[in-house]
Amino acid sequence: MLKPSINSDAVTSGVRKLEKISRSVFGSEDDLINKIVLPFFNVIGYGSESFELKFPVEGYRPNRPGRKPEADCVFFSSPTHDRNTSLLVAEIKRDDPEFPEQQARFYSANLFVPFYIAWSNLAFEVWQVQNFRPPSLIGRYRLDQIDSVVLSELLEFLAPRRVVEYCVENEIKKFDFDDRRNKIETRYLDGLASELRSFKALDLPRIRDLDTHYVDLRLKELNVVPSLEVEKKIEQGVHPETLELDSSSGRTFNASTLLDMMAAIVIIGDPGAGKTTLLRHLCLDNAYADSRLLPVLISIRELVSTGETLIESALRQVSRYSNTDNPRYLYDAALAQGRILFCVDGIDELGIDEPKDAQAAVVRFNADLSDILGRNTGNRVVVTARRESWPVCRPLLSQSLREFEVIPLTRSAVRTFVSKWFADAPEDGERVIDALRARGVAFLCD
Repeated sequence: MLKPSINSDAVTSGVRKLEKISRSVFGSEDDLINKIVLPFFNVIGYGSESFELKFPVEGYRPNRPGRKPEADCVFFSSPTHDRNTSLLVAEIKRDDPEFPEQQARFYSANLFVPFYIAWSNLAFEVWQVQNFRPPSLIGRYRLDQIDSVVLSELLEFLAPRRVVEYCVENEIKKFDFDDRRNKIETRYLDGLASELRSFKALDLPRIRDLDTHYVDLRLKELNVVPSLEVEKKIEQGVHPETLELDSSSGRTFNASTLLDMMAAIVIIGDPGAGKTTLLRHLCLDNAYADSRLLPVLISIRELVSTGETLIESALRQVSRYSNTDNPRYLYDAALAQGRILFCVDGIDELGIDEPKDAQAAVVRFNADLSDILGRNTGNRVVVTARRESWPVCRPLLSQSLREFEVIPLTRSAVRTFVSKWFADAPEDGERVIDALRARGVAFLCD
């Protein structure tokens, strides 16, 4: 007997369609996908906007040269195709006697889907992903042997609505079907990205595209111990001039990698080390529809001049770029979903010349950051500070902030930057390199 939630007429019609589909003649693997696989999933409930062929998948080594991994077919909950909306992965082979289960498993792990399908000719396997255990085989099926009972079972766990419900119930991912909010977010990201792309370095007159001219900065973790002497200086209103550093580990990171591993970091560096540009690029890198995070870039210098709180400044930015008079509609939803990326530039500029006022400002700032991180563990915070001023702020901020210093550019990185900047005038670039070499610039380290 069919379960009440499944329409028996729809099942009967679906079985007839599958019988017709299974008789289709196909030649190549693309033929198999277009004549067999996609029509089958259409019966299950996935329309023309619900799938993407050859979907790029971020591997464990995304910067590795060569061909990037692609899943044969990925099915989604909405016309927006990314890891937030992915539901199923299908890997398809035409003549392979074995099902392509290993590839499908790899792609499912990277796309955070609860089920994946390994398909060969007219047969397929359905697998369920499980936490802390190997995937579980739900069943093996042949398209030309599916009857009403089997189709009802498949609809019970593979239909889009069922997979979404499963994800929500098991907290695999959260879905947002609010089209109005999604449109506001798209406008916001487009406006933010448009402004962030304009990039000017040093006193060079040219304005470049940050996406194409940026050279990645490397970061090294610090063990910074706020000593009693530093705390006494703060109480006395003295501005500490040195930072006690212990870079015991030689391992280096880029900012994006760190955000995958921890919720809150501070990036410490000398003036001109590239901290602001790093934050701008980090926001730009996440200002696209396929990013999980919603970037917000806050300049403490601007915040101080306007007298706003951190949250007020963030809401003004959302309102400006999304052209909405209700920025909380987007901001509050992203905050609750754990999607906010707060990039705060220049924590040491919170009235640092007046120690008592600075302390009060840093304490208020810390309360705002704690609220952001406390709303959802998925939210992220990146703060920058000048090396000389960081000891003033450190004892007043959350101990959960992990501290990293900007490493000077290597000779190779400097040459890469100059080559990119002067791509249309390489002779000028060579003159800059010669001038730097002649001056023995200190930051050209090995």
